[in-house]
Amino acid sequence: MSSFIQHLLFAVIPCVISGYVFFAAQSMPASARLLPQMMSVLSVVLAALMVINAWRDDAKKAAGEKRPLLPPYALRCAVYAVGIAAYIYAIEPLGYFPATALFMMLSFLLLRAAGVVKSVLITAAFCGFIYALFVSFLKLPVPLGLLETFLQ
Repeated sequence: MSSFIQHLLFAVIPCVISGYVFFAAQSMPASARLLPQMMSVLSVVLAALMVINAWRDDAKKAAGEKRPLLPPYALRCAVYAVGIAAYIYAIEPLGYFPATALFMMLSFLLLRAAGVVKSVLITAAFCGFIYALFVSFLKLPVPLGLLETFLQ
């Protein structure tokens, strides 16, 4: 079975769930239904993009274009799952910001979502935004861990 067909079959699951959530949200008050409906539409759009990307990859394979070697998907998924568990464990002793920065950087590199420079910039911007919003503006407690003496 081609990668395109596998992705197409897999995309049915989020589309069905999204359709259910979208129509179930109709019974909610107008102010409460907007978020589930927007998330449902976003989920369908992302599933469609996944299928389109798989179709393009199959077309490249058919044309004989070589793809870079990647570790098997199962191995990458297992490594990422272990990374999530390690991230959750590391938040308390290291603090939210160092643990999040490390997890984001490793995620970007493992998933090959961005280069090193772009990963650093995105991670710094995200952590800065979260600090400004939750710690400075909303005054919510965030586990600071190692950075507690510097950020308090």
